[in-house]
Amino acid sequence: MGIVEQYEAVYAPLKQFGVPANVWDEVLEEMFGPTQPPKVPGVFQMICLAVKDGQREAADFPREDDMTDHAYVRSILEDANAFWQTLPPIDRIFWEFDPETCTSIKVLPS
Repeated sequence: MGIVEQYEAVYAPLKQFGVPANVWDEVLEEMFGPTQPPKVPGVFQMICLAVKDGQREAADFPREDDMTDHAYVRSILEDANAFWQTLPPIDRIFWEFDPETCTSIKVLPS
């Protein structure tokens, strides 16, 4: 069971996409490897928080009629990853994700 399926706070904002939690977990693992806290891809943290905070919504990620759930989630994460890669490296590292509340905290390197 992955992070989306395991934690309701993580899945709740993603429900608007109409994709089951296990599909999110399968695509996350396919793209980034296992996603158990504290190892949660920053790309996923970013999209999850943007949706939770109302900064992004399903309408921002159009879905083609014949697109599978897996392909749709992959396209969302690929778009998010493309943006993530434009951030300075220091902004892409040192995040702690709390799946109980679906929040991230930037931690300065020690």
